[in-house]
Amino acid sequence: MNLEYPLNVVWYIETRPWSGTKAIPGFAPEVPSRMGSGVVVELEQLDPQGQPFQPQVIRKYLLTCSHVVREPVENATQWGNLLEEIRRIVPSDLLRKPMSNPPKNPT
Repeated sequence: MNLEYPLNVVWYIETRPWSGTKAIPGFAPEVPSRMGSGVVVELEQLDPQGQPFQPQVIRKYLLTCSHVVREPVENATQWGNLLEEIRRIVPSDLLRKPMSNPPKNPT
């Protein structure tokens, strides 16, 4: 993939609290609680001698800031709660407004 910053490098992220439980699924609100951006990073697992495994063991992660995925807390000495629904839009994908009645959380 040829990287054309930021068109196909930066992901858009929206997060929302979720009103349900695993037993009784609910819905997330239409308006996001937090918004931000992220980039994909790849981490390769190495053996105890610092050499790559064969075949390579590589995992990809979406790296973002904590304020994007956590509830805001004023004058806090601890982290805010994690927001349960994370909507990520891949780079160069058209940004679409969420449906007024979004699908149930798949988890």
